[in-house]
Amino acid sequence: MAVYEFKNGQFQHLAASMDDFEGTFRGFEGAVSEFAAQKGMQYHDDVAGVYDLYLRNPEKRVFSRLRDYRWWFRVSDGAFMVDDVLVPDSLPDYLAFMGMLQPLVTRAAELAREVEESTR
Repeated sequence: MAVYEFKNGQFQHLAASMDDFEGTFRGFEGAVSEFAAQKGMQYHDDVAGVYDLYLRNPEKRVFSRLRDYRWWFRVSDGAFMVDDVLVPDSLPDYLAFMGMLQPLVTRAAELAREVEESTR
């Protein structure tokens, strides 16, 4: 549920929740992708059970703290909770964070294979 910034290879805690960070998240009743679009971000990619990724939309000019970042990751704990990780406009930071996610992506793929094999 916390919001972190990943910058210069380090995490910094920004807020206890996205609502504390952005102010309108909790009251939003639509999908996260709709909230992101209103804040100038657009859905880009996901790995089921691991993360959803939103990018800053260069065509949207809205005031939002999210727009200070190029990438917004919603990282799942594998069950019910997500933490939000914001990465600024820095390719090295983006690649470093993607590298940190790789073990989670690999484990999700292994679990999917195990489930598929057990249901044959």
